[in-house]
Amino acid sequence: MRIALITQYFNVIGGIESLLRGLIPEYERRGHETDVIVTREEAAAGTTVALGDKTRELFLPLHTYQAPARWALMYLPDTLRLANYLRKAKIDVAHSHLFDWSLLPQVVAACEITRTPLVHTWHSDTDFNSRARRLMVRVLRSADALTGVSAATRHGFDRILPAAKDALVISNGIDVEAAQKAAPYQHGRPYIFCACRLTLPDKAVDALITSFGAIAESHPNVDLLIAGEGPSRDAISRHISSLGLDRRVKLLGKADAAQIRSFNRGALFFAMPSRIVEGQPVALLEALAAGRAAIGTNIGGVPEVISHGENGLLVEKDDLPALTDALTTLLDNPGLSEAMGRRGLLRAREQYEISRTAERYLELYKLVRARRKLPSSAPKSADSPA
Repeated sequence: MRIALITQYFNVIGGIESLLRGLIPEYERRGHETDVIVTREEAAAGTTVALGDKTRELFLPLHTYQAPARWALMYLPDTLRLANYLRKAKIDVAHSHLFDWSLLPQVVAACEITRTPLVHTWHSDTDFNSRARRLMVRVLRSADALTGVSAATRHGFDRILPAAKDALVISNGIDVEAAQKAAPYQHGRPYIFCACRLTLPDKAVDALITSFGAIAESHPNVDLLIAGEGPSRDAISRHISSLGLDRRVKLLGKADAAQIRSFNRGALFFAMPSRIVEGQPVALLEALAAGRAAIGTNIGGVPEVISHGENGLLVEKDDLPALTDALTTLLDNPGLSEAMGRRGLLRAREQYEISRTAERYLELYKLVRARRKLPSSAPKSADSPA
């Protein structure tokens, strides 16, 4: 089977990108070929991603919605370019991981032109305006299958998309054994670790730094390391300096999967507060796989990953005192943190192993391909693989 994975970014730190990088070798091991279709040119910059012998990466730009007339002029060439590739590459199934709703019409149209089965996965709940909601509902009714990375994500779309009631929940996945085999990063001092895209409207990195500053004096031997890049890097750097934390808080920049594993393995614990409704942050799964307790925000699908007091701690959105208390609790109780880490590792092995995620997607691909071969008068079954 030849699978097209359609994404906005690939060579950057982010949950979707981490998931795809994990799925590709799993697909290859099972004899499948994969094309990674990237729709954002800036994805060409960043860390180098090693692709297997049966995987190709290519850039096919898709334009986002602007004014109706201007968009129509760009929509058709985008659609035809993508359709031409799907046809020439003999793609058996397309799997969209796009989070920008205005890119979906081109993908759906290209798949309809070429009769390519389309699976779309939602990675987060989104507050759509009415125009976006109407377009999204109309477009996704044409998808052969919908999935969400968490129950919270699927529930979010139940409100606006009737077809979402039949959507599967297929969790994100990580390579747990690779995480366990990683050599711990040698920083020279104990540290708390965070990894995310540096976008302050989405990730509350500034709140994490502020809370760390509140406990920095009482914990003088601990640092905070943050991996990632993004448009808010300069603002975050200024915030660090304004608190006098330049020697204690380090922005590590871009990091590949191996480096993330190493940072996690060397950390005391992981912390990543959010401001958006997260679907299922892969960064939290990576921390669990490394055997580290995690601090996250009680929002979206995060509570499905972190059980408060069991494998980590949950705080409410933008609750600085609670975030400060969570950092203090884990720093002052290393035995508690280690026990949470062990329970988190057990959960990662039981629920989030990438091989399990890959198998579930492959089962779904086979199902939608079989449906496409049914006579046009035959109804589509609502049954989905468990």
